Amino acid sequence: MRIPRLILPAGGWLRLAAFLVIMAAIVKCAWICDDSFITMRSVDNLLHGRGLTWNPGERVQVFTHPLWLLVLTVADLLSPSAWWAAILSGLVVSAAVVALVLARLEPRAGVVVAVAAALALSRAFVDYATSGLENPLACLLVVLALRRDLPLREAPMEPGRRLGALALAGSLLALTRLDLALLVLPVLGDAVLAGGWRQRRHWRTMALAALPLVAWEVFALVYFGFPLPNTAYAKLGAGVDGAELVRRGWWYFEATLRRDPLTAGVIVSGLAWVALRGDRRRRLWAAGALLYLAYIVRIGGDFMIGRFLVVPLVMAVVLAADLLPTGRRIWLVVGVLLLGFLNPRNPLTSPVVPPFEYWFRGVADERGYYCENTGLLPRLRPGFVEQEYVIKGRQAREIMDRQGTAFQAAECIGFYGYYAGPKLHVIDVMALADPFLARLPMRSPDKVKSWRIGHLERDLPAGYSESVAAGRNLIQDPALARLYDDVRLVTTGPLFSAERWRAIVRLNRQRGPGA
Repeated sequence: MRIPRLILPAGGWLRLAAFLVIMAAIVKCAWICDDSFITMRSVDNLLHGRGLTWNPGERVQVFTHPLWLLVLTVADLLSPSAWWAAILSGLVVSAAVVALVLARLEPRAGVVVAVAAALALSRAFVDYATSGLENPLACLLVVLALRRDLPLREAPMEPGRRLGALALAGSLLALTRLDLALLVLPVLGDAVLAGGWRQRRHWRTMALAALPLVAWEVFALVYFGFPLPNTAYAKLGAGVDGAELVRRGWWYFEATLRRDPLTAGVIVSGLAWVALRGDRRRRLWAAGALLYLAYIVRIGGDFMIGRFLVVPLVMAVVLAADLLPTGRRIWLVVGVLLLGFLNPRNPLTSPVVPPFEYWFRGVADERGYYCENTGLLPRLRPGFVEQEYVIKGRQAREIMDRQGTAFQAAECIGFYGYYAGPKLHVIDVMALADPFLARLPMRSPDKVKSWRIGHLERDLPAGYSESVAAGRNLIQDPALARLYDDVRLVTTGPLFSAERWRAIVRLNRQRGPGA
């Protein structure tokens, strides 16, 4: 009997090999970060009938990614545990991203190898292909939008449909993380100015496409009392000088250049090549990536090295891959491989649990810190030990199961808050999950070495802890006592009471921390 030959399209075997190499790197480095379990506690409350809350009974949007929360909620229903829900969500969505990127490439070895090397050797891409954060979903939406707006073979969409597709991409990206809408802004704005504003039907199409975002914002205002996530108020309203934020934003890029030069190199060279060789649409998409990078600088970057650079990296790869010069691809491949492999911490050759890497000006190797106790491969090994906050959370839960509800101030609230369970009311001193503290200035913003981005600690006002424990206002400062009353009314009061809506108006009109 003749054995049938396995046939793939032209270049299919090469693409398959590239896919397996990239996914091998992602599986090897798969891990979960503490911040992702801030969202998982909200997911757990939702699934157990406690509402979309963090501390039960207190409506606070502690997550920045409503669409990703939906993915995690479905995954949690289908998975044996929250950890598996988070890790599998990242792996599945990242696999879709890699497959779509590779499927778009022309079947030539130089292009496929260069793109595969850029993704498999990028610490940023591989680290945040899992982690439990929204990066995989953001990359998937961007790749789908680019494939739709920049078709290689199909005829371009007619203007009305294109405006709708771009508006939908912006809406879904904003639901994944509000600032990601900046990626679509230049190309969408250009499409509107090119004639879309003259057609009433085009505006109807765009309005329909924007409906998911509008619906969420209406829900957020009604349910939580605020249009933005609580984390936005906690991080951007902490009283830090704008010039200091910009300086730290540059530190973030410097940390990436030092610790992950391949990611920085691909972003810069890819976007520059698009600016030189791309058509108008590609340049507008590249402008969106640059606008997003400028925004990252403006907000001070992040404390997780590479996290905010994943989407610009994927955009640079997709946009530039179609424009690679025919005769110079071998040098491109050599350059990417050298830049990747000369970094001892690259995902392919570094240990599963890398040696400790010191912070660079507050920017940390978050995966290196957590992966030994939250990584996929370490978890499958004999003798695996859970992360310390997981252990402490479970111990706290055992105590509360015996003694009842407790109140506690904490700094790292993800794993600890989730595993401690709903009987523990956590006062988050970083204010990410605390709507009252989020409206107060951080501790010592003028002392540069006393804080880092994402860790803006607040001093607890006199009487605040006692107020939380007693369920009534015991704050000594009269102005803060009034603020506390408003916050409690908005986050715990009846949704449609007139008093609550007056408090919503007062709080949303505030111009500064504690104003």
